[in-house]
Amino acid sequence: ARTIDPSGAVIGDFPVQAGDRVRGRLIAENIVVNSSAMFRREVFDRVGGYDPRYAMGEDYHLWLRMAHHGEVTVLDQVLVDYRIHRQQAMRRVSQLGPHVPEVLRQQRSLARLIGAPRMRSAVQSTRWLAIQVAMAGRVVIGNLALRLRPAPQ
Repeated sequence: ARTIDPSGAVIGDFPVQAGDRVRGRLIAENIVVNSSAMFRREVFDRVGGYDPRYAMGEDYHLWLRMAHHGEVTVLDQVLVDYRIHRQQAMRRVSQLGPHVPEVLRQQRSLARLIGAPRMRSAVQSTRWLAIQVAMAGRVVIGNLALRLRPAPQ
């Protein structure tokens, strides 16, 4: 994916390195751009698709579950423009929702499946959780700032 600003100007590339056999990287972070994902319908159906219980992280949770059934590849092509703007869900909704324990469980399960070193995968999961906490704090602070702004005259 390529990142663009609200007016459509290119900001840069999505920070994901292309390559085959990336399940190990998937343990640490969501490296799949949801709007450009292509997958086998059979595997999607086998894992139950997107889990409607999660307002945030439903895509990452899906990729982790699907990665249990085969390799994941990130193509070296721009397939979508990913617009960065102030109204994005990740800027409005707390990252600390009910999906967090399940994502952590799926990260550990995938790490065991692919034989990732236990300490390395624990550090990666802890880093992911720390990022979620930091992002949740940013949402709370941002929402508080919006509420504290003086009303227009």
